[in-house]
Amino acid sequence: RPEPRRLARPESRPVVDPAALVHPDFAAVVGLNRRIVDEPSIEKVFRQLVDEAARLCGAERAFLAVFGESDEARVVASRGIVPEEALQSFSLGVARKACETGQPVVTAEVPGGRDKGSRSVLAAPVRSPHRRGALYLDHRLRLGVFGPREMALVEAIADQCALAFGRAALEQALALH
Repeated sequence: RPEPRRLARPESRPVVDPAALVHPDFAAVVGLNRRIVDEPSIEKVFRQLVDEAARLCGAERAFLAVFGESDEARVVASRGIVPEEALQSFSLGVARKACETGQPVVTAEVPGGRDKGSRSVLAAPVRSPHRRGALYLDHRLRLGVFGPREMALVEAIADQCALAFGRAALEQALALH
């Protein structure tokens, strides 16, 4: 009978350089996994996830929003947009739609509102049992910024946001005991 495998202790796990992986997008996403695990500040993790989503997808602005039981919204992290502005704009409606439908939302040439002139918008749901939320990206000047590649990346990073919410919930539960 084979001996059961033992889990490696964190200090003994092999270090994999994400840059050594074949595709740069994959390497970036794997690098985010390491940050989720290793970064002690969950707020910094959320900022890094939003920053990397914007960088990888060529977005001008980005934010991560969570929605409470009574549908009130809170911006957890943002890049290039003040959280209060994100909460009062068309952007929040797109983020809410992605959250409610459970599907990414891609839009171009946003009509009217505070974001008039936004030419490309992408939002992906954060599917987590701990929080309802969405990752939102836009570009006010360029049309057609977000295609299938960017949609796949944002969905992957939104899933990483869900993992980070799970980590935060676990840390909170452990702190209570």
